[in-house]
Formats: sequence, C-alpha cells, structure tokens
Amino acid sequence: EGELIHRDSHGFEARVTPANLMVIYAGAVIGHEERMDAAGPETHMLQIFVRPHTAELDSQVSFADPGPLAPGDWRFLAGPKGPLTLRNRVWILDRDVQMAETLALPAAPEPGLAVWLYVFSGEIDAEGQTFSEGDGFAVPPGGDLPLLTARKPGRLVHFWVDLDAPAVKTGTLSG
Repeated sequence: EGELIHRDSHGFEARVTPANLMVIYAGAVIGHEERMDAAGPETHMLQIFVRPHTAELDSQVSFADPGPLAPGDWRFLAGPKGPLTLRNRVWILDRDVQMAETLALPAAPEPGLAVWLYVFSGEIDAEGQTFSEGDGFAVPPGGDLPLLTARKPGRLVHFWVDLDAPAVKTGTLSG
C-alpha cells in the first residue's frame, strides 16, 4: 500500500508501489536510500532480506509488476526464477483474505521446503491460534500445513524456503 522512492549509487531512481515491486541484489557494493513522499499516501510495505547463494555477485536493482491479485488466488511475487528473481531458493507469494474465509496454504513447488506465513494485514486463525498484523509462523519441511480462517480481512505473505540451500553468511545484510 502506498509508495516509496528508491535512489541508489548507480544513479537510478524509481517509485516502489504495489504495481512496481523491487528487488535489490546487493552483490559486491551498492548504496541506496528509500524515502516516502511527505505528500503521498500512507505507506505499508514489507522489506525482506534473502542472503544470496554466492558471494560477490554483481549488484543491481530490478522492478516488476506482479500483476493483479485475483480474489481467492495466491499470487507469485518472487523466487529463484521469474520477473523478480531471488538469488537463493526462496519463493514468495501473497493473497488477500476475506472475513470468515477458510483457506489452505498452497502446495510447495517441490518437496523439502519450509513454510513461513506472515500476516501483512488482518487477522487469521491457524489450528486455534490467532495471528494478527505483523505476526507469522513457520512450518518445517514435511510438517502438516494448518487450515486458516480469516478473522479480519487482510493480506497474507507466504514463503517457501529451502533451509539446506547454500547461503553467504558474510556481509552486512545480504552478502
């Protein structure tokens, strides 16, 4: 929701919006700043750090429109392949939920992936436990995926993560 202004050391400036998502590949070196336009709309965004599989990769910034969010469907946002490519074995999806809607988490694209579900907005029940905006929970690889019920309308962000994938452990945040 809203927008953010991105500026980086490559001289690039763009607006990050729900229709123009961004991935920064920090790689060797990149400096950037993010700010909100004081006259712009209220902004709610999620910033995620995914460590790359290899050190000293080239730095770059990518933008993509994830397309419309169809009612009742999970929308692919980023992953190892796609318009917003992540440099590791992490897949990200999102979905809107309506009041009292019951839904299942999507099936993983391959076996052996852990699940992390983040409540971006709204409130859900998962097997009798309530999760509100800013909360999340994990399901280990092979674990039972809980059935979800929306207590308040909102948006969920779903991650599949290969916990055994190689990842650079040096660097400030992203290797």
